[in-house]
Amino acid sequence: MLGRVLFGSLLAMSASGCERRGDGNDAPTPPDCDVDADPGCEAGDAGVDMGEGGMALDMGSGDSAVMDEGSGGLEPVFSELPPYGELGVQWVYLHSSNVDVTCVIEEVFEWEDGLGGATRRCHMDGVTQALSDTDFALLADRIERRAEKGQTLMPSALEFNVPLAIGDEWNNVWSQAGVELEERWTVLRTEQVETLAGTYEAAVLQLVAGYGGSSSTSTVWWVDGIGQVKVEGETTGMELKSFTRP
Repeated sequence: MLGRVLFGSLLAMSASGCERRGDGNDAPTPPDCDVDADPGCEAGDAGVDMGEGGMALDMGSGDSAVMDEGSGGLEPVFSELPPYGELGVQWVYLHSSNVDVTCVIEEVFEWEDGLGGATRRCHMDGVTQALSDTDFALLADRIERRAEKGQTLMPSALEFNVPLAIGDEWNNVWSQAGVELEERWTVLRTEQVETLAGTYEAAVLQLVAGYGGSSSTSTVWWVDGIGQVKVEGETTGMELKSFTRP
């Protein structure tokens, strides 16, 4: 479960060309790995319905991701999405096990519904199989997870959204291969965070992730234009070691 916390929100470059993919509503197929054993086992043309006190993102079939806009009128603490649309952007994290985790935008493409897309793969040093292999939909105000290792998320889940203010919160609830998963995000505060890559002014979020009747809580730090720079889970974590754009 912790692997989903570390790399679901996170997480070698190929020269793949632009291609079209499904619209994120394909039926899921059974997973080929165990979430607890493989941390990588885990992005949609969304109509926007402005509701009272928050924004409901209609993701199609199933539940919606609902964002509570908090007290409203507050200065944004996270307002620039990470550059998932740039081929070759790379994040290197140091895992608490003292092993590097490298995440790269390896493909950019267009979904069949016309939205831009990107594939971000994360590898841990010494491990052949990718920890995560995630397809995202890229919109002006958010990045959505549509698929992980070929398994479609039904509906898609919010990976990042802007602008965010202290007190904002949202839920991701989706089904993958017949299993329901849930994330509860809350923006707590801002603070300076020290990482191996440098010191940043960051938005601090709490993530409560649920899977198969169990749950775990993590603290996550987001930085404008970079994304996730640090995670502290219940038993493990990681921090940004380097961030490079081609």
